[in-house]
Amino acid sequence: STVLSDIGLSQPKSSNLVLTKEYTNKKSQ
Repeated sequence: STVLSDIGLSQPKSSNLVLTKEYTNKKSQ
C-alpha cells in the first residue's frame, strides 16, 4: 500500500487510477 500511496502523491489522479489498475492486475497474475 506504500507504493500505491507514493504513486498517488507523485502522479495525477487520472494516471494514478491507471497505474493502480495495472499494479493490481500484475499482483493478481
